[in-house]
Amino acid sequence: MTEHNMNPHNSSFNDRRAMLAGIGGLAAGAILTGRAQAGPLDPPPGPIAPTGKPLTEVEPRIAISSTNTPGDADSMFRIIAPGSYYLTANVIPILGKHGIKVSASGVTIDMNGFMMRGLGTISGAFDAIVADSGEERIIVRNGHIENMGRNGINFENATKCTVEYIRAYLCQASGIVVGANGYLHQCDSSDHNSRGIKAGSDSFINACAATGNGIWGFFTDTRCTLQDCTATSNSGSGFSASGLGNRFLNCQANLNGGTGILTDSGSVHDCIAMYNSASGIQAGLNSLVRHCRCFQNTTHGILVSSDCTLLENNCAANGLNNDGAGILVGSSDNRIEGNHCIDNAIGLRVSGSRNLIIRNSCARNTSLNWSIDANNHYGPILNRVGVGTGAVSGNFSPSSLESTDPHANFTY
Repeated sequence: MTEHNMNPHNSSFNDRRAMLAGIGGLAAGAILTGRAQAGPLDPPPGPIAPTGKPLTEVEPRIAISSTNTPGDADSMFRIIAPGSYYLTANVIPILGKHGIKVSASGVTIDMNGFMMRGLGTISGAFDAIVADSGEERIIVRNGHIENMGRNGINFENATKCTVEYIRAYLCQASGIVVGANGYLHQCDSSDHNSRGIKAGSDSFINACAATGNGIWGFFTDTRCTLQDCTATSNSGSGFSASGLGNRFLNCQANLNGGTGILTDSGSVHDCIAMYNSASGIQAGLNSLVRHCRCFQNTTHGILVSSDCTLLENNCAANGLNNDGAGILVGSSDNRIEGNHCIDNAIGLRVSGSRNLIIRNSCARNTSLNWSIDANNHYGPILNRVGVGTGAVSGNFSPSSLESTDPHANFTY
């Protein structure tokens, strides 16, 4: 093609370019038209077949109702087969009957945010939700329970059950009860006549609260773990754990009528106990109490018996009205290390014998800073009360402790 023919100002060149653009547009339109074809508009002959999933697949659960889960002589509703069940409305149990009785293992009940509310009478003494006997792996979640004649949820005769996101109030006995290997998560159980939460052996209780109950906030059996739980203003102890091997992690006990945290034998880590009417923490044989804070409890901050370890706890303003102690060690063979006792009636009181006392500090305790019986073993106790020290400004200063003993205890 000559340079003349390629000139964009040449009329024949412009005509040829317009023709090619038109052909390309027609081709593109044909392609798009072919892709946009959707078939015939008239439906095929014959009945119309379903194209979506049935409701049983979209919502593969069973509504709790008199049709699907008819009750028996002592229950409004009874579940007799494994599966997933849910409430569709609030339930007011009939006098003399449980609300829901579970007579099968492998059952999940979603309360769907609804409420089960009793009549507030002990007549007949029935529960909102109860396991028959011997069931396991029952799950209840997401609802409110109030004013039952006995317990809110009663799985005492079942095992491996889960209760989560339940609020239980004002029941005549306990709020939530599970048997062995139970799991409770984010439940609030308050203002019951007996216990807020009761759990069988080897249970795990996480992020739960028990407030204003008539006896204990939490009551657990052997080898249970309680983590991030709170017990407040219960008439008895905030937490009461029987048997061996119980663990408390980052729990808080405040304003209870008995001991804040009471365990026969176990470990108490990073817990807070304040304003309880007995001791803040009381631990029995072979227990570990570590990194806890006990403030202004009526009797003692921490009370232990024998074979225990108390490590780096802070006890302040305990026992002021009855000559109590920040820490009271009531027997023998304990290790008391790195604790701080300040503004109590007695700072550290050790009775019995063969106790090891190292690296502790006491200050401003109103009666005595230290009270240690004979035949115990302790690092030097140095009195630094009233000793003046110079100011420090810079990178170096000699010690003002007058001891290089790593096991020394200090009064200041």
